[in-house]
Amino acid sequence: MRGFTASDAQEVSPLLSVLTGVTFDVGSPGEEICASLVEVRPVLDRRLTAPCGVPPAMPNCVRLGLDGHDKISPKFLLTIALQTVDQMLKNEGTLFSPEQIQLLSKEEGPTVCLDLEGADKYDDAKTAADEPERAKMAQDIFLRWFKDGRVGGKYKSSREENGDVLAVLEKPWATVSEFREALVKVYSTYEPSGDYVSGVWKGICRPVLVQGWKVPKVAVGPAFEGKVCPRCEPGPLVSLPTPPSRLFESVARRERTGSYGLESFVPDNHHVPLNEWVVEGFNEVFTMDEEWPVSEVLTGAWGYNVDRMSRTVQDEADKQGVICTPFPWQCTWKPSTPSGRRPDGFLELSQKDAAAIVQAEMDEHIKYWRVLNLGDMVKSYRLTPHLVYELETQADKLVKEARLVEEITDKDGHAERLAPNEPRDLNKFNKPSNDGWYIGSYAQVYVVLEFKEDGTASGLRVATVPMCLNAKSANEAKRKQELFWNQVRRDAGSEGAFKYSLEKR
Repeated sequence: MRGFTASDAQEVSPLLSVLTGVTFDVGSPGEEICASLVEVRPVLDRRLTAPCGVPPAMPNCVRLGLDGHDKISPKFLLTIALQTVDQMLKNEGTLFSPEQIQLLSKEEGPTVCLDLEGADKYDDAKTAADEPERAKMAQDIFLRWFKDGRVGGKYKSSREENGDVLAVLEKPWATVSEFREALVKVYSTYEPSGDYVSGVWKGICRPVLVQGWKVPKVAVGPAFEGKVCPRCEPGPLVSLPTPPSRLFESVARRERTGSYGLESFVPDNHHVPLNEWVVEGFNEVFTMDEEWPVSEVLTGAWGYNVDRMSRTVQDEADKQGVICTPFPWQCTWKPSTPSGRRPDGFLELSQKDAAAIVQAEMDEHIKYWRVLNLGDMVKSYRLTPHLVYELETQADKLVKEARLVEEITDKDGHAERLAPNEPRDLNKFNKPSNDGWYIGSYAQVYVVLEFKEDGTASGLRVATVPMCLNAKSANEAKRKQELFWNQVRRDAGSEGAFKYSLEKR
């Protein structure tokens, strides 16, 4: 198979619309909301990392955090801008950071809460010298989203299509009140009613995943009642090509020459069957059955991702007040369907040999875009309580099996404790044994959409990284692990998704 380069990407017709993320949009007042957004926390901060130098979001609020692939509609931008300036008219504070613009997390429509009172808690806090500067600083926040390509795509095309919005954001205004009047005028062309407070969320749906019983396949479940949008249409899950994705970011960083074209081979529709994965370019057609150029790019992807995430797991250990120790590769991933790569005595292999086998197995799943960090997954999907329980049980089983092979890990030096900068004094930690191992952070948990060889059944299985959080005792580890999985249930909207787990199948 020939190599795949950045120059090649110029000639490729994408498989679909390639990792477009979601588009934050707002429906008209009275418009029916997608059933997947009802009775749940519809809006989440979708960024891979939390912002620095800012206080926590206000109670019952979430910041408008966009993933790198996410867009916002012109109507949504105007809705947020108008609600924001309304609050600025009631308060003389300065809007200097997009992090001040927060949204009520459980409302069925975009509802802004502006953090002006807590401005002094932001590292980049500023105060406008006068009213014109106050208006300009607010304009600059929204203009930044526009120029960053958040509105409709690239800045040049968006400028042509949405010039009326851009003109309002670029024109100097003497007061915030004048700025608002201009926004109202433009908004009326997008929403004739002029109502910018009663619209419902659109574009940010998190379809609920269920595990079938009669037909054991992971699928998007049908809504209990109400209509759903195209993304939430029921049907079997074929892949997990969902941004934001720590794994995709790792691959792109690792293979910079190939990463430009990599996106052309990623479907953004999780229902598309493999026989329809077709990419045209270079006077030939690429399919999964024939030549698939990204297979070369993705070889070694899991190993590279693990190396990147080891630092993140260590940071999580510091945050939780525990230590971080190596974890046997043999217990990071256990396929339900044997890959044929694992010899008898797999548990007795050296860490180097075991790592090579596990990485090859995981690379094969990544080729089909079937591996996703759990933290990324819950930003794009909801999970039934049954699925969360299954993932929790699998994670716990990996840890228990790792303890059984502790002698192997000790032989390979895995009892040595790691530290971010310099060796720690292990005595003050009472030198915990591997009984303190636990999976208690998103950085440790990946989910694999695993299919049986004949494709008749699928399931979600947990994979972890060869670094593990290690508490002082088994009891502390159990407590911290339970806290984490309770957080997963909240983030995955499991309580609201319970009714999906009861549907007939």
